[in-house]
Amino acid sequence: MKDKNERLSKGEIWEKHLYYSFIPMVKMYLNRHVLERYIEFLEKFNDSPNTKEVLSKLAALHIQSLIINEQGNFSECIDNDEFETLKENCIQLNKQLRPEMVALTFTCPFSDQSFGALGKSTLQPYKEFMKGVTETPDCYGKPNEWKYLYRSKM
Repeated sequence: MKDKNERLSKGEIWEKHLYYSFIPMVKMYLNRHVLERYIEFLEKFNDSPNTKEVLSKLAALHIQSLIINEQGNFSECIDNDEFETLKENCIQLNKQLRPEMVALTFTCPFSDQSFGALGKSTLQPYKEFMKGVTETPDCYGKPNEWKYLYRSKM
């Protein structure tokens, strides 16, 4: 690591430039590529219309949340009102996917301890899951998404 007063070489400046601008672009390109393959998969998917709808909503949620998380990269082509619309769309998609939460949760390799509330026999897994969330100390702490949700008057 260089001393604060020591100048960077052109090569070092370029390497920093790559890190701060090129790497995020690579991530976006890869995400685009994966989404493109996923859309091709959905176009050929014929098993169940309901399952296809859920998988389509997951794709929409994923790409919109990526755009929101990379807001700085899209600020020249998407204005603040459109970002707010994307956030609201994500909230709506989450609500629409709520009935599928249990099945989607069990398709992911999470430990049983992470989702112990889902295993209860109340036959109300979402209610049990949310009960676990709301009873967790500091659950409503400082994540940015909560600030947005409170501001939008849940």
